[in-house]
Amino acid sequence: MLFKYLDSIRAGLASLAFDCSCIICGASESEFCIRCRANWRSSPQRISGESFPVSSSVPYSETAKAIVLLAKENGVKFTRDLVVAELLAAIKVLTRELELTREINLVPIPSSRKARVRRGFDFISQITSTLTKELNKESDSTRFFARPILSITKRVVDQSGLTEIQRRENLFGAFEVAKPFNSTAPIIIVDDVITTGSTLREAVRALKERNLTVLGASTACASQRRLLIR
Repeated sequence: MLFKYLDSIRAGLASLAFDCSCIICGASESEFCIRCRANWRSSPQRISGESFPVSSSVPYSETAKAIVLLAKENGVKFTRDLVVAELLAAIKVLTRELELTREINLVPIPSSRKARVRRGFDFISQITSTLTKELNKESDSTRFFARPILSITKRVVDQSGLTEIQRRENLFGAFEVAKPFNSTAPIIIVDDVITTGSTLREAVRALKERNLTVLGASTACASQRRLLIR
């Protein structure tokens, strides 16, 4: 009896130390179960609907939303790595179709001060730094630099629940380029998700107002109406 009791304790401790449940849905299968992996469908491509080039990779499903939130709000490394991988794929799609220069600046969409304080980190800025390191490992002709040069100039309300027109009005004039900024290298804007496109359009407006060259934007996820899964 004693040995069986000790074995049950060891098994319980092992299950706590090596939890194999899915980090997204909790299914007792693996850290990333087959169903959630299937819903996180990587299909990096150019997407339509904007006046500037945009690339993205994963349709923004409920699974994708959960992955992005775990990475952004909780700093979960596994989900953060998933977002980084899809952003890398999206940037490569974008740069393959562009005439590249010796330098490219990756400009992250800024987080509000409130969000940075709540999270303890700036999610998009952090992953942009990771992206530059990974891209520079693979490229000999072009050097990538993380440039968190955009700042928020006004209070912006939560975008969820707003119509596309309301989002545009909410964000208009919300960004500006931090001073001074002297680099003339062209820019790719980086964000986690594109839905209506209002955030990216406002970033483009602010950058072009300073006569900076914007090559386009890349995101990890896009609304399903924008991303054609082949």
